Amino acid sequence: MGREEDHERRAPVQAVVLADSFTLTFRPFTLEKPKVLLPLCGVPMIEYTMEWLESQGVEEAYVFCCAHYEQVIEQLGRRWKLSHKDDEVTAQDRLQSGRMKVIPLVSTNCMSAGEAMRIVYDEGVISSDFVLITGDTVASFNLKEALAEHKRRRKADKSAIMTMVLKRTESRALRKRWGDHDLVLQVDPSTKQVIGYEEEASKGYVNVDVSSAFLDRPQVDVREDLIDCYVDICAPEVLGLFQDNFDYQNLRRDFVGGVLSEEELGNKIYVYELNSRVGYAARIHNPRSYDAVSRDVWNHWLWPIEVGQSRAFTSRTHSWGIVRRGIEDCMRDAGVRASRTVVVGNDCQVGEGTTIGDNTKIFASFIGKNCKIGRNVELHCCHLLDGVVVADGVKIHSSMLSDNVCVEDSAVVSEGCLVGSNVVIGKDHVVPAFSRISVIRQSHEDSDSDEELETPVNVDGGEGEGEMAWDAALVGKDGKGFAWNAKSSETRREWRRYSISPAYAQMEAINSVALDAKGDLDSGDEVSNDSDDSDEDLELDPEEVFHSEVRETFLRCVKERFDQTNALIELNALKIAENRTFADCARFIFTTIVGLCFPVAKTVSKEYKDLYASEIVGVGDKASRAKFLQHLKNLVNEWGNLLQRFLKNEDDQVELLLTFEEYCSDDGVFHAENGSMCTDAFCQVLQLLYDSDVISEEALLSWAEEKESAEESDKVFLHKAKPFLSWLAEADSESEEYSDEESDEESDDE
Repeated sequence: MGREEDHERRAPVQAVVLADSFTLTFRPFTLEKPKVLLPLCGVPMIEYTMEWLESQGVEEAYVFCCAHYEQVIEQLGRRWKLSHKDDEVTAQDRLQSGRMKVIPLVSTNCMSAGEAMRIVYDEGVISSDFVLITGDTVASFNLKEALAEHKRRRKADKSAIMTMVLKRTESRALRKRWGDHDLVLQVDPSTKQVIGYEEEASKGYVNVDVSSAFLDRPQVDVREDLIDCYVDICAPEVLGLFQDNFDYQNLRRDFVGGVLSEEELGNKIYVYELNSRVGYAARIHNPRSYDAVSRDVWNHWLWPIEVGQSRAFTSRTHSWGIVRRGIEDCMRDAGVRASRTVVVGNDCQVGEGTTIGDNTKIFASFIGKNCKIGRNVELHCCHLLDGVVVADGVKIHSSMLSDNVCVEDSAVVSEGCLVGSNVVIGKDHVVPAFSRISVIRQSHEDSDSDEELETPVNVDGGEGEGEMAWDAALVGKDGKGFAWNAKSSETRREWRRYSISPAYAQMEAINSVALDAKGDLDSGDEVSNDSDDSDEDLELDPEEVFHSEVRETFLRCVKERFDQTNALIELNALKIAENRTFADCARFIFTTIVGLCFPVAKTVSKEYKDLYASEIVGVGDKASRAKFLQHLKNLVNEWGNLLQRFLKNEDDQVELLLTFEEYCSDDGVFHAENGSMCTDAFCQVLQLLYDSDVISEEALLSWAEEKESAEESDKVFLHKAKPFLSWLAEADSESEEYSDEESDEESDDE
């Protein structure tokens, strides 16, 4: 055995964890608490990172701390025994302890990820290939397989210095749910080598250097379906490249871009691709991805790591009350007190010691420990950290409130807000949407730059300066807090786009679908994006947003051949996240099913084109109608049970029929679809739904009764359905006559 192979055999599996994201996307939250300590379902996010690394056989984790390093080290010390970089630990010691060695590395003036890598290089602690991960990344995939693939490649080619873990996703809409920028990769499919990496690619096209990309390669794939997980497996030479290139600040834009552009050096980067079915990984870039990943964790996508079940999260450090299917049984043991009149929906978690007053309604929200929630409160899609006080009559929508925030009687916190620690919102005050508030005054020197510490360079205190120091227009007459404003229109758009407000979070998803419809643009065509404030001027129709989301999610389930249970989980998670009803999901699932019987509409993403029946272009003649109905019958047979799970009662079924009318009329959100193609088969579709037990007779008759009182112009589809409705009435009449005859016979027998 050679000396190099022997060294590899003895070398511990090492990881470098960047506990500072070097971004300001969570300000003003991160003025007082580091981003990696924000809770995901009650557990600091860095603990998910560390727990996963340990479960995957990592033996030494070097945690690079910068902003609020004392808090990070203190938190890590509660779960792991911390070591110094110079401590000698043998392989036998690691085997006997069974625990990962955690070594903090501290720098109080580091300003970028590139600088952090240079400091790690100077420490001389990395001796072999290592895992590079950010402390705001949550994962549950098999890292050992990725490591093995990287090492096999390195053994054959020492120039293979990095393997990037990326996750395949099926739609732009899903990428926007996680708050990710558009990413375009050029990859050699035979070797998985990365040829090009471009974040926030130009709208509608990507530039490919053909002479370089196809050099000695018969094929290059341009991939738009990948999400960067920010989990990398690196050779030690990576640290040396950062040391040699002081202009490398950003891990992707500078380092990856630099390596790919300097082909003469021969260094190569490869991709390890995750499938959504075999593993999970996501980085928390911003409030939108924080909300999305929280819900993914809550819905068990991180299995086998689970809150309240894994070794990590049932320790003495974490004791949480889980609220899912009722209050009385779930809250009592966790020390949560709530009135019997409280309504708690799905996707809710309530922390230990929290109290909830009468007639309060909580939907799709995460509430920390020792919070006090008053009476007649409404919480929708919120994140409340520990010690938050919410007085009577308060309404909070799609916002994040940090520790010890107080919202006084009848105040309203509008969507998309970030409210920092100890802020007070005054009585009856309405906080404008997308506000960011802190008790620390924003410094005039504060910048929007994405390459800064999470801690403020210079802030002015607000407390002790008198009531008039507070921003009363933002927090109310008796409130306490200052506005934190974006210094540029671009940052303002980013704050809105990547807030946890559903409408703004999906703005780009709708634009992306529209972009797909323009896929026939010539390479010389340009997509106009002149206005700096175009995003803010755009008025979004929430119905159109949700319709697009349901359609994309259902089509993904069809394409990936999800079973009914997994499809139900996907769609139900969407329903909860957008605070919608079961009927809302059902009606858009059904119109998507009908749409699959016709050529693909321009509003549908290109990746689903092959699912559509291109040969059926109408139902005007008998043969075409029969073909359409047979295709629809097959789809309803396959997905009818799923539809039934979302149609909870007769009213829901009537709502579906009314929506089907809109679809056939090309009205509302269906204006750009092919619904009018099935107008002539409206009656037969109703009968198919009835025969398949999707729609009941009572619902059909209720729909008909409702339409009878409508204006004549709204009775078009009622008239089309008359033959089937008449048949139903006759069948009812015959059934009643038969029943009466039986009764008479029984009477005669007596």
